[in-house]
Amino acid sequence: MTVLEVLKAARARIENPENWCQHEMFGPGGSCCAIGAVYNVAWDARARDCARKRMDAASCRLFDGRRAVRVNDTFGHAAVLRIFDAAIADEEARP
Repeated sequence: MTVLEVLKAARARIENPENWCQHEMFGPGGSCCAIGAVYNVAWDARARDCARKRMDAASCRLFDGRRAVRVNDTFGHAAVLRIFDAAIADEEARP
């Protein structure tokens, strides 16, 4: 998978709030936090690590220096989707 594919698949994985959780990587009923979703969809370590870096960069830009995991646990589901959207847009803009 490419980094873009990982980001899109992870976002789709938690788009429904019932599939998303806070304060743990993997929650009950198959739910995931933002980072857990990336790990859930990406088996390629390079793509997974790059996707995490893109998410953290977007998160820091959007949320005053806070990394994605912190935003996930503090600001909620809509904020996490904003991070994914920004990271996806950033990745799509890369040459």
